[in-house]
Amino acid sequence: MPTMIPMILGLTLAASLPPDPVTGFAQARVVPAGVSFIYTDQVFPDGGTVSGQTKEALQRLSQIVGGLDRIIKLHGIVAPEVDENQVLDALKKSFPEPQNRPALTLVRSRVERAGAMVGFDAVAVSQDGKMGSSQSATLPPNGRIDIAGQAEKADGTLKGCTRATLESLEKTLKGLGSDRSRIVQLKAFFKPMSEAATVRRVMREYFSGREVPLVLVEWDMALPIEIELVAATGPETLGGMRFVTPPGMTSSPVFSRTAVTQGRFETTYTAGLTAPAGTDPKEQAKPIFTQLKSILASTGSDMGHLSKATYYVSNPDANKSLDTIRPTIYDPKRPPSASKAGVSGVIPGTGRGVMVDMIAIRIMPF
Repeated sequence: MPTMIPMILGLTLAASLPPDPVTGFAQARVVPAGVSFIYTDQVFPDGGTVSGQTKEALQRLSQIVGGLDRIIKLHGIVAPEVDENQVLDALKKSFPEPQNRPALTLVRSRVERAGAMVGFDAVAVSQDGKMGSSQSATLPPNGRIDIAGQAEKADGTLKGCTRATLESLEKTLKGLGSDRSRIVQLKAFFKPMSEAATVRRVMREYFSGREVPLVLVEWDMALPIEIELVAATGPETLGGMRFVTPPGMTSSPVFSRTAVTQGRFETTYTAGLTAPAGTDPKEQAKPIFTQLKSILASTGSDMGHLSKATYYVSNPDANKSLDTIRPTIYDPKRPPSASKAGVSGVIPGTGRGVMVDMIAIRIMPF
């Protein structure tokens, strides 16, 4: 059973395992059924030292969600030249109590804002079901849609591919009984970061000025852009957990195009999981999934109830180890929806070339 930690804002959160020994942050955080989530925009500092920038960005997140103690998942991008220990030390100072730290995922990426060395977004719990600010959106309790990264080739330009991919995502949403007004966060993997303004402009035009929380990560894959999203379910969504292949798309035994969950369920957000330092890149995936299975067992979930996987890869041998192991560990009828992004690195680094970030579900009785 999960180990319970103190009440936070009237809500009991569970830490499924002790903190990660390398980062000092949670391996996973479990949120009970019936809770609303706040998904935030990606925020940046204005400048200064790594420590100062990290503190400033987190202060902005705190204002958005109503306090750092609400955050259960923190995702960050860190510029390639930045010392990871400086970032981790600054994060620990902002979250001084180890038992209350969120699950943490940090990847290397060039940062959109000039002078910024870090950027963060978060998933937080909402006690009153309301969003924290204009830079966030609320996912109501008892229903979520995770759509795997979609990428349309269109005319081959970043602008054209972004527009076509948004159209494809909206078509997928409508097929699941939802719509664009229910999107709570978009995450775009694209290149180059110097063209981030193009992505933002297309999205602003597409959503007619509505500011949907957006996370940007630079990748090194072949296509200009891939976009994934999280959305609320619609009023006609069927109960339970389903993995749906939209019409016109092919299914795969190692990832689902969409994962739809409706009803009463707990949600587990894992940290970005990596292999122990010194692990041969060709063997790095195996210990990651061993750790994942331990996390799921401690929370009452399992490999058949993974809603979303994000794979960050920066080493070809580590990437191959991931591709080799996935067919052996997933039920081919219900693998998680997934995105894979080639990035310049993951944190902690020291030879690590693959990171696995998961969301899992535990269906609860009414």
